Amino acid sequence: MSDLNIREAVRGLIIDDEQRVLLVRLQFPDGAVWLLPGGGIEAEEAHYDALARELAEEVGLREPEIGAHVWTRTHVMPMFNSTWDGQRDFAYMVHTSYFEPQPLLSQEQLAAENVSAIRWWSLDELNDYDGDDFFAPIELADIISQIVTSGVPAEPLQLHQEGLEEYLSRRRRR
Repeated sequence: MSDLNIREAVRGLIIDDEQRVLLVRLQFPDGAVWLLPGGGIEAEEAHYDALARELAEEVGLREPEIGAHVWTRTHVMPMFNSTWDGQRDFAYMVHTSYFEPQPLLSQEQLAAENVSAIRWWSLDELNDYDGDDFFAPIELADIISQIVTSGVPAEPLQLHQEGLEEYLSRRRRR
C-alpha cells in the first residue's frame, strides 16, 4: 500500500440535537453515494483547520465545534477523474443545532466536486433506505446508532472497505 498515491481527507460526522446526520450526495457516472461532508487536506494543513474550511465551503457550517476522531477509513480504488489510487478519510464528531445548509461554494463549484444534494437524515431513514444510492462507509447507520446509544468510541474505528458488488448483493437480499 505504500506505493499507492493515497489522498488524505477529513470528514465531519455532523449530528444535530434530534440525532439527525447531515450527509452530502456525490453523483458519479456509475451511481451516487451519500457520505459525510468534507474533503481533501491541503499541504501543511491541520485536520481541524481543513475540516472547518471544508464544512463552511460544502454545507455552510461556520466555526464548528469539532470533537473526537471517530474513525479512519482507507479505501483503495481509482478515483473518478483523478490520479489518486484511493483516499484515507479521518472522520471527526461535530455536534450542532439544526441549520439549513447554505454552502459557501456556488452550485457550479459543488457540481464540479460531484455534490448533487445535501440533506439531513434520521436514523430511521438511514436504516430503512431502499433506494439505488449507497452510503459510505457502508456501515454508516450502524456506527451512528452505536454513537447515539453508547457515545463516541474511546479509540477511532478502523474501517475496512467492502466491495461495491458485495454491498449491492447484500442489499438485494434484504
